[in-house]
Amino acid sequence: GVLAGWGRGAAAGGATRGLGLQDATAAATAAGAGGRIAATMEPMPSAPTPLVARRWLKMTGDARTADSGAAAGLGLSGAPTAEDAGLAFRLVSPSVLEIPLCKEQAGDDVSLYVGVHAPVSAARPGNGGLRLWSYGSEEEAIDECRELSSSMSLKHAIYNTGFSGAKLVANASNPGDVDKRYLMERVAEALHSLQGSVYTGCDMNTDFTDMKYLSELCPYVLASLDSTIDANRSTAHGVVGAVVEASNQLLGGHKGVKFLVVGTGKVGTFVSQLLRSLGGDVSCFDVDPTRADVPGCTNVSHSPWYEVDHQVLVPCCSSGIITEQIAKTHLGGSARGTRCIVGATNIPFAS
Repeated sequence: GVLAGWGRGAAAGGATRGLGLQDATAAATAAGAGGRIAATMEPMPSAPTPLVARRWLKMTGDARTADSGAAAGLGLSGAPTAEDAGLAFRLVSPSVLEIPLCKEQAGDDVSLYVGVHAPVSAARPGNGGLRLWSYGSEEEAIDECRELSSSMSLKHAIYNTGFSGAKLVANASNPGDVDKRYLMERVAEALHSLQGSVYTGCDMNTDFTDMKYLSELCPYVLASLDSTIDANRSTAHGVVGAVVEASNQLLGGHKGVKFLVVGTGKVGTFVSQLLRSLGGDVSCFDVDPTRADVPGCTNVSHSPWYEVDHQVLVPCCSSGIITEQIAKTHLGGSARGTRCIVGATNIPFAS
């Protein structure tokens, strides 16, 4: 585990001296209550001194105030070097940093976070997209950043890419009003400060135009720029391949199967088109009903998605749409219930 939180001015008096990250809960308690202190542990792969902890804490203004005893206990070097004097990151979770924004330019209601799931370095960096979304609270945004970086780590491990998992999350009450050029400039500063240990790309409400500008500011972008391959179509093909195979295994085939695609954005639209071309009976739902008008498919956005008759649920939308109540009441318990869930959404379940 990693120290659960590090508030402003925390760790004075060498509270974590000699702990070596072995008792993070006690360390968090001893560290004091300044700033935001998370009370839970973030599971991470074992390592003598996790690079993520060293780098995360080295690059926060808080870590620089810790005395030498506390720094030694956390595996930190002494005084910060010139390369550490970049952005004043703030640790808000064991594996999530808040990136400072100028409120006059970004707006009072915009915040930006970067998270990793496992120890990262320039030799084995973390990778995950930059998501711009409206969350109910800062805690929800931080939780999503942490959970998405964890799911990215799993995906990278499955495909043996050599990357660890990471994620950048921007929280705004109205994502459409965000000055994305300013946002990309701050992201570029953060990625430079992380010295090649995190790479990012497109995600919800960020596109190739944003990544093109970001790539002009820093080299830490992976977004199929200047490629003949459409990354959204590629993702859709991967999703559809999994949907078809699951249908063949569980339903005896995929032709004529009732598919419900929730979210018809950059990926969901292509998923719907492909499933229809393969003989599926496809219904589409989107919070913006006009986007769910996919040729050959049925737009069901006028009703709650979970009330639509289907056999296979294909979520291609924001996280957490499947709550326990929805799962119990609408998705199971009868022959008409959902037989399988396969989609592009990294975290379809609310808990």
